[in-house]
Amino acid sequence: MHFDFECNAYDDEGYVGSWTEPMERKPTEFIFKYSVRLDSSDWYEKMIGIELDVNGDYVPNEGFSNNFGFERIPSGYKTFQINKAKAIETARNNGLINSGSEKIAEFLTWESFNKPEFYNGEFKYYITEFVNEIKNIDENGRSRIEYKYHVYYFNPWTGEFLGKKKMKSVKEWEKNSGFTTGLIPDE
Repeated sequence: MHFDFECNAYDDEGYVGSWTEPMERKPTEFIFKYSVRLDSSDWYEKMIGIELDVNGDYVPNEGFSNNFGFERIPSGYKTFQINKAKAIETARNNGLINSGSEKIAEFLTWESFNKPEFYNGEFKYYITEFVNEIKNIDENGRSRIEYKYHVYYFNPWTGEFLGKKKMKSVKEWEKNSGFTTGLIPDE
């Protein structure tokens, strides 16, 4: 496992600078963002974020899209014990059917508890299997596509298989607006 990081500083007026450039004003908050790479996989950009105030105290963040905070893990675990090949094999043993690699993806994700607490989330390692696409296209109005997935999820610290769940991603648009979600529960 490898880390890469950046640190940015801010004050009431906005961005002040980073550790690699001069700062014109005195910062009042600092945000550290770490990218993570497992084995020979791609970098997971800005997977860990930590915000500190002017005194260096941790600032809890309850942002729904931010991955700021810490995970409570047993003290013996210092590196992730998961890799793509082992995770796919375990997923196959637990129902993964598709053998075509174009429909299977893997990634590390932060699942936030959405609470402003020190320990406010946990990492999960996902193996996703694309299973269906539901299109509702309206040339004169709002269109929508739902992408359906089976998600096999793991504790990356131990490599333990935790379960399988149904999730989806939604793309919706019309003439002057639209949005796309990440993976969300498919209930």
